[in-house]
Amino acid sequence: EGYPYPGVIATQDIHPHEIIIEISSEVTVSSKKACQQLKPIFDAHPDVFCKLPTNSYLNLEIIMIVTYLIAEMSKGEKSWLYEVLRLWPKQVDTLLIWDIKEIEEMQDKAVLEDMVKNKLIFKEFYTKFYSAVSKYEDFKKKLITEGAFFSMLECIGSRVFYDELFE
Repeated sequence: EGYPYPGVIATQDIHPHEIIIEISSEVTVSSKKACQQLKPIFDAHPDVFCKLPTNSYLNLEIIMIVTYLIAEMSKGEKSWLYEVLRLWPKQVDTLLIWDIKEIEEMQDKAVLEDMVKNKLIFKEFYTKFYSAVSKYEDFKKKLITEGAFFSMLECIGSRVFYDELFE
């Protein structure tokens, strides 16, 4: 209470292996929760939600979570995640939103080649994604912009934990 920013602050020492916060699975966002809530949409568009381009950074579980979060954002104050989403970054600085000329300035040929390829894959995927979800009232079109979509992918992709990390 009384601090100028959201979050928590330790008021006493935290010892190794000490549980400092517990979060109920009911208030977590997962691909399972997304699938339960949006199954009809996912089933109606297998070309978007079942077959991802090969050799890209796209991950089906992250796409499902991003779709769920966009649906929740579209609810505004009625969303159970409103307070979290209200603080969500509107744009994340990711190479996906950089112009090719900006990437060229890094003078790294491998990064440039990788990003040219992936920008094309992501743009093609975004076009299919937008075409699929913009048909539904659950999604406000102004929240499904290319930049917002890429930013959300970056936010979720850099903060998500899933089993592939431990295989």
